[in-house]
Formats: sequence, structure tokens, C-alpha cells
Amino acid sequence: GKVDKVEPLEKRTFSRIANKRYPSGFYVNIWFHGESKVMDHLRTVFIRDDSIFRVLFTEVRYGRTPGKVKAAEPVAG
Repeated sequence: GKVDKVEPLEKRTFSRIANKRYPSGFYVNIWFHGESKVMDHLRTVFIRDDSIFRVLFTEVRYGRTPGKVKAAEPVAG
């Protein structure tokens, strides 16, 4: 895979605290592309890293980026 963009976000308090030792954390968006097995590999790597508490992947297919996804047209009824 290839990393396209790294977007560091601010430190935030978790809305649901699963572990009292970690009430907050730094959020980071990492935009990358590659085969689907890349995401599976990254998920495994992040789970094994004790400094990473939570991980969320969102899959966008075929070169679309969330900022460029066109809204659905309303259906005439």
C-alpha cells in the first residue's frame, strides 16, 4: 500500500471510556490505498501495538475520497 495523506487531529476525551487509565487520546486520520489485504495487515499491526488504544478503518472504493463523494440525488415520488 501507499500512504497518501496523514492528518493529525487534536487530543480528545473518549465519549465512552473503556479503560480509566486512558480517558483521552490523540486522533489521526491516515489516508492510504492498496489491496484489501493491506488493511487486514495494518489492523493486526495496530492491535499488537500497546501505544494504540483504538483503531477504526473506513473503506472507500475505486479512488473516491470522502470529500469528493457526490451526494445522492433525491428521488421524485
